[in-house]
Amino acid sequence: MTLGEIRKLYIDTLSEIFERSEATTIARFMFEEVMQLNSLYQSLQTHLILTVEQERVLLEYLARLKKKEPFQHVLGFELFYGCKFNVNPDVLIPRPETEELVQWIIENEQQVKSIIDIGTGSGCIAVSLAKNLPNAEVDAVDVSENAVEMAKANAALNNTTVNFSVLDILHSTPSRPYDVIVSNPPYIGDDEKKLMDDNVLLYEPHLALFPENQPLLFYQRISEIGQQFLPPGGRLYFEMNEFYANEIAAIAEQLGYKDVTIKKDINGKDRMLRALKS
Repeated sequence: MTLGEIRKLYIDTLSEIFERSEATTIARFMFEEVMQLNSLYQSLQTHLILTVEQERVLLEYLARLKKKEPFQHVLGFELFYGCKFNVNPDVLIPRPETEELVQWIIENEQQVKSIIDIGTGSGCIAVSLAKNLPNAEVDAVDVSENAVEMAKANAALNNTTVNFSVLDILHSTPSRPYDVIVSNPPYIGDDEKKLMDDNVLLYEPHLALFPENQPLLFYQRISEIGQQFLPPGGRLYFEMNEFYANEIAAIAEQLGYKDVTIKKDINGKDRMLRALKS
């Protein structure tokens, strides 16, 4: 089989599930990883004959993709803020919107001394902050032991030091104060499930997505913890559900935070919030 033939097979097959442009992008990622070919070479060398092993692996990957398994799970990783993060069904696949949250924090917290990432999942936020904020000691917690193990592996993969631990934030608190608390908690209401794709519903951890049909649950709890564990002037950062941005801001204001700021993502959605403890 030639590169052109398997490329056509991929795009035609995946176009039955995804938009054709997305199918083309997924195919490109697969060929880059399996054949070590950049996109330009893929376009120019369509007559290149695959090895037996390349063909076997790519056909196996295609069978998994046809079942709507995320391509990040098929490959075993996702790229995030210039780093590689291993992923599996125990952790949420890092999203571009979360990169925007990381960028916002890095821009504003160059001198910060201590940060905690609550609900760390793959560790993408904590590791990226540790890598780009050399003055900061970064801790990260998650209720899932499997997620914490994955996050530890990702910190090692990216040569960063983060202090990871298992913690149920709804029933426990951090062990010390922090200058910055950041969280991308579960925030999707059950009524939004019908709007979601199967590749998310079937393969990503519901624990990281759905807060027991209480979309504000973690924002309320973490904001309360911030009042106890942030110093005056300490900062709280959230990624949030666009549909509840005003309610989340109201929680922060009612608890006494000041300078509550909502920031839109690249798609114009109210995606991030920052608040200062007064």
